[in-house]
Amino acid sequence: MKQLISIVISLLISFAVVKLTAPVVFVENTPRVSNEFIAMVTNLPQTSRTFIASIFAPRKAPAETPIQNVFVDIPNIHVPENLVFAPVTKGVKAAEDVSTGKRYVHINKDTAYYTEQIEINGKMVTVIRFEE
Repeated sequence: MKQLISIVISLLISFAVVKLTAPVVFVENTPRVSNEFIAMVTNLPQTSRTFIASIFAPRKAPAETPIQNVFVDIPNIHVPENLVFAPVTKGVKAAEDVSTGKRYVHINKDTAYYTEQIEINGKMVTVIRFEE
């Protein structure tokens, strides 16, 4: 009786394994082996080596670019009294003088930001991004 139960269990396990792996191994109910499966088996040694090496590799903190404090001698600008500065983001406010069309930006001293170059309409433009 024990032998019959073990035979039935092994048949059920075999059936489940075939039903689960057949779609991965074969192409659309044909006896042809899937190219993805062949690529996976071919790359298995390299994938295994990479995985094992990543387990035993020493952990390093991601390299960060050093933050440089840049102090620029910015001249004081006379801002018209009637301007109302609206908050743009944390530590940054902006206003526009309607009569002259000039735009004024006030950046708090401790506001963190970085610059990057992006392309707009074929021209490289320096953009200031503020950290939230």
